[in-house]
Amino acid sequence: MDVDVGALVRRLILFERCTVESIRLIEIPALVAAFGVDGLLELLDSGAVRLICDAMTAGQIGQTAGLRATVKRGAPLPLGSYRLTPIGIADRRAFLHSALQEVHKANISFRAVKSLKAALAPRLLEYPPSAVEAGVRDAELEIRQQNPVVWSAIRAAVRRETGLDPGSDPEFRVNSLGQEGDFRIVTTMGATLGLPPDQEHGLVESAILALAGLDQRIHLMESFGAVSGFRDDQAALFEQKLSFALSLLDPTSQERRFDRVVTLAGLPGLEALPPGTRIDVHRLLRLRESGECRELRAWLRGVDSETDARIDARFGGVRDELAAVTHSPLGRTVRFLTATGVGFVPIVGPLIGIVVSAADTFLLDRVLGKPGPAAFLGRHYPSIFLKNETEASVAAEDRGKS
Repeated sequence: MDVDVGALVRRLILFERCTVESIRLIEIPALVAAFGVDGLLELLDSGAVRLICDAMTAGQIGQTAGLRATVKRGAPLPLGSYRLTPIGIADRRAFLHSALQEVHKANISFRAVKSLKAALAPRLLEYPPSAVEAGVRDAELEIRQQNPVVWSAIRAAVRRETGLDPGSDPEFRVNSLGQEGDFRIVTTMGATLGLPPDQEHGLVESAILALAGLDQRIHLMESFGAVSGFRDDQAALFEQKLSFALSLLDPTSQERRFDRVVTLAGLPGLEALPPGTRIDVHRLLRLRESGECRELRAWLRGVDSETDARIDARFGGVRDELAAVTHSPLGRTVRFLTATGVGFVPIVGPLIGIVVSAADTFLLDRVLGKPGPAAFLGRHYPSIFLKNETEASVAAEDRGKS
């Protein structure tokens, strides 16, 4: 294996910290040659370089006999059906012992080899199990929701391995099977492209494993606080996931969610305000910077999965406290959004109660934060509406004092 030491040095200059994902430590001889034993250990101890020696992937075990899931089911799954599982190292101690034998290939004395092996062992990191497992869970969620990124992965696998193109329009559906974790993916590729069942199964399997691997890498970014490298075949999928995540930030969608909550809560609307309505700009500017307003923005991005009844119950107390406001002309609602209007995301079309994967949540910079919408809508939001001239005068006096 070629080790690009210059790339590591360049990244150490450009970035605060670099995490090297080792391949069973076969890079160690080249790193020792470049930095020396003491220099390599100094890099690791400084925190500038972290070294991962581990294995992480996702597996598809639907057709694997002898596993507990297969025994519980009674038989392997037929072609076209799948079960994803995280795969790691069963015996980490034995794995590290084997990997550390690579140190013997360095051009150093036997005594230095023993010293370096002893020093490296406690410094070697492993992949966080939570990231490994979360990546598989996210992939399962995206598959069951028939997220467009699934078809993008399937299309990429078909084009890469056969040279054929099944088209950009999603042509698949997902069925849950009897045992939790088992699912079937039905596509039209066999008939359209003339693929035998075993080849179609293998292509879909390759696609969903690539998707699970991508989700795992996104969770690694979160766990290590770092930008992860991606293989070339993952880059297009990553861009697709970013596009989907960014669509959740679409201002029209966010405005629609706000209108829905305001309507169900019986609060003043902001579209087509009644004639004569006055807005306290000072309070509005102060309001938009408040912690409660930031929490509301975060909460709204996940509100599509809330039913009207649950939203109504959440704001029942708020509505009672604001009876004086909601019974005034300010309580006239902008429009009533029914459940059929919930969840429109431009990329994926109409969805009811969309659930965002943890990986997408991370990509959105944790926008689904701990919500405080009742506090915001109950106490602060109505304050920007001036109900009469007396209140307007008091607000002006308050601005003068502040």
